[in-house]
Amino acid sequence: MQGGSISASTLGTGTVSVTANANVTANNSTGNGIRAEGGTGNVSVTVGSGATVKSTGASASNASIRLISTPIGNTTGGAITLTNNGTITTNSGTLSYFAVSAPQASSGTVLIQNNGTINGAIDLSGASSTTFNNTSSLSWHSS
Repeated sequence: MQGGSISASTLGTGTVSVTANANVTANNSTGNGIRAEGGTGNVSVTVGSGATVKSTGASASNASIRLISTPIGNTTGGAITLTNNGTITTNSGTLSYFAVSAPQASSGTVLIQNNGTINGAIDLSGASSTTFNNTSSLSWHSS
């Protein structure tokens, strides 16, 4: 998908899974390239090899990829997994802008498996815990 964005969501215990095998670009000032939101079910996003996902990324709320898991009652949100085999960046390429965010309070665990390139800031402040596996040399660039 070129020039559009992907938004996938569910409430409750259902799972959300998004795979982007082509370029995804949000050109407006407030959108995400991919926005994936779940409740207590798992959320997973995969960026395929050769694909690029981008948006303005000027704030965490319009990061190129925004990941959300919303707790229900006294629970924690579902686990979030991002697997990047392509490129996640911002429209301008500004490294202080947000490539990835999971800022929702009480989100579940966040696992980022980066096999590609991430250019920009990452905000995982809402996660109950985080793991960042980077298997590609010099592939995460942030200011």
